[in-house]
Amino acid sequence: MATPDTIGALLEDPSAAVTRQVVAALRPFAAGLGVHRLRTLLGAAQPPHIRLAAYRLLREHDVWTRLRTDLELIDDTHPGPNRPGHLGPAGSRDDILDAPG
Repeated sequence: MATPDTIGALLEDPSAAVTRQVVAALRPFAAGLGVHRLRTLLGAAQPPHIRLAAYRLLREHDVWTRLRTDLELIDDTHPGPNRPGHLGPAGSRDDILDAPG
């Protein structure tokens, strides 16, 4: 049986399609996922689809985690319309969840 830990390993899959499905599967368990690991995946060295997946899962945590994540990404210079900083505090929650990527 698949567990959030087993599925979570697929967050680093090179395919954006796989990563999107992993986020959908993990969303109900997101609050229990390790914030440290998700923050690592949010790093600038990661591909955009992995950063966006980490962002989406961090947004499912408590309000302080969401706020910290958004504030850390305000000046994000990662290129592309799907960069997490582009989806920061100015965007609505629905915009963030429905963004392609």
